[in-house]
Amino acid sequence: MNSDVIVKLLIEAKESYYNTDTPAMTDAEFDDLEDQLRAVDPENEYFSSIGSWSSSADKIKHQIPMLSMGKAKSIDDINVWIKRLALSEGESFIIEPKIDGLSAACRYKNGKLLYVATRGDGEYGQDITHIAEYVKDIPAAVKFTKDDIEVRGELYLPRGTDFDTGGRPLRNNCVGLINRKENRGDLKYVRFAVYQLSGIESCNSEADSIDILAGNGFNAVNYLLVSDAGEIEKFYNQYMESFRSQWEYETDGLIVSVDDGRLFEEIDSRWMLDHHHHYAIALKPPAEFRETILNDVVWQVSRQGNLIPVALFEPVVIGGAKLGRATLNNYENVKKLKIERGDTLIVQRANDVIPFVYGNKSSENREIFSDVIIARECPSCGSIPVQSGVHLKCINPECKEQIIQRIIYWVKSCNIENVAEASIRKLFDLERIKGIKDLYELTEMDFEGVDGFAEKKIQNFITEVHNSKRITPVELISRLG
Repeated sequence: MNSDVIVKLLIEAKESYYNTDTPAMTDAEFDDLEDQLRAVDPENEYFSSIGSWSSSADKIKHQIPMLSMGKAKSIDDINVWIKRLALSEGESFIIEPKIDGLSAACRYKNGKLLYVATRGDGEYGQDITHIAEYVKDIPAAVKFTKDDIEVRGELYLPRGTDFDTGGRPLRNNCVGLINRKENRGDLKYVRFAVYQLSGIESCNSEADSIDILAGNGFNAVNYLLVSDAGEIEKFYNQYMESFRSQWEYETDGLIVSVDDGRLFEEIDSRWMLDHHHHYAIALKPPAEFRETILNDVVWQVSRQGNLIPVALFEPVVIGGAKLGRATLNNYENVKKLKIERGDTLIVQRANDVIPFVYGNKSSENREIFSDVIIARECPSCGSIPVQSGVHLKCINPECKEQIIQRIIYWVKSCNIENVAEASIRKLFDLERIKGIKDLYELTEMDFEGVDGFAEKKIQNFITEVHNSKRITPVELISRLG
């Protein structure tokens, strides 16, 4: 693939990761694509993009860029990284959890909270100061210093939260709560785990900064100071055996960093600019696998008309979650796996959250692919699909499911709250709406016969739809998909 194609796939994957409940690809596939892009075009502008934020919100420029870091898939990779650092004897490393949440920074001036911002693209973040009055881990003031300081950490929903996640990943729910424009009371379920403090000149140790934060009432991450790769490996094994499932936050591995902050700038200066910090590295664990038997494959229609195959299999438990279905991503992947009913599948939870089919043990010696499970028609409108890239695609512009999915996506993108998918479908079936524009013409009478809509909820819905008119051209294009 050329760089333009790779960048397009990566941007689509980021968009789905930040804004939908089902990422377009697994973490491993995403990392492999980034590696491919680095190989063919290491200076591509894509690498200046770190995260994502809503373009409607005010942006805050980070005084110190919030960059990402490189990834290690094994202790061997850690050894290579340590060797390249070439630190003086006696320098320590700090190991912390890599929390699967939303990175944020809290800035304090004269002891008072100035703002809270997401990481965004690393240079500019989204202003989310409004969450501070709800998230108990973000104090409005600090007493231990009057210096201009920044506290960095991760916003997350804890395991076992009382918030109704609707079966969606904790991270996605957390982002949704943070982006709410109204009914923000549920932000009380969000927590903020801190891992870094800057602005106090006398504090040069990452471990010391965490201790200062923990000693002053912040929800600080667990950490361990070590001196070599052997100790890192020992802690990593403990993480895999117990910590990974015991910590209240979901994690995607460990962060290993040089402890002495005075070395950071010099270390980063040795590497070509690639928007990564090099004094730290993420050690990512292999995902958990289970074998199970495929019962069937169903095909779902996306808002773009792509027919998405979903495997239905005998339930298995991975990471404490009971799974009975997983995406097969696309038509080409089904062909590659040579899937048939009754096959033994290898199922994995990407990032400990999203289930997907990693492989098919039954097809290892299968030369011919039986295509009996391939969709012959669109499951929504019955039209004949055509192949478009890796997908089968319904090209009927009047396909009911595509229209409904576009309306649902618009409602979610506009942060119109407390509107279930079932309500959108009911409004469509009753012919109260036929497309996105009809949302803006709804009256109270149109909700007659729609379950779950009392007078107050109807007014809230109409008000929120009306408020969503105030958007930029970029937002309009994005929400139309």
